[in-house]
Amino acid sequence: MELFYSAPILIVATIAVIYVAGWIGFWMYAGLAGGHILAQVIGAAALLVMLPLLTPFVLAVVRAWRHKGPVVTMDATGITDVRKKCQFIPWTDVDVVKLGLGNTASDLCIEFRKPDRAREDGPVFFWFGAALKRSRALGDWNVSLRMLSCRRTEVLRAAQRMRQKGLRQQIVEMNKHDRNGWSGTL
Repeated sequence: MELFYSAPILIVATIAVIYVAGWIGFWMYAGLAGGHILAQVIGAAALLVMLPLLTPFVLAVVRAWRHKGPVVTMDATGITDVRKKCQFIPWTDVDVVKLGLGNTASDLCIEFRKPDRAREDGPVFFWFGAALKRSRALGDWNVSLRMLSCRRTEVLRAAQRMRQKGLRQQIVEMNKHDRNGWSGTL
């Protein structure tokens, strides 16, 4: 299963970025051009507060427009998300596949069989990083489905099917050399 960016969602996101950037630019100009102290404070707040909040969103939208091809790929060997530092996770390392809850419901959450800090998402400050992810109902490795053209429940079912298929293939591969009378099929 291959998932691509959704053009309608990207258009709406681009319009939102342009609108907010225009708002920041207007208040910055009003703060510099106007002599009133309140306008200057609002202009500084627009620049210092909104710009750092907007930057990751702008980068995500630009990266989405520039990317061609599938963003997330799931097959019998594992799941690949090209947006991540650790792009591939084999199904043999996965314990649970689920959807997030609440405002993280658009995330496919992957929990590892054994903790692996090198491949986990987000900041990991000893126990604090894990507690923060758990409080947001996220897993060890999360695939954001927000700007992709897919239905999240279908992606969850496909991921669970692919995981089962991958584990079956691993069992067959491990046991095909044994001479214990097993036929080699499940």
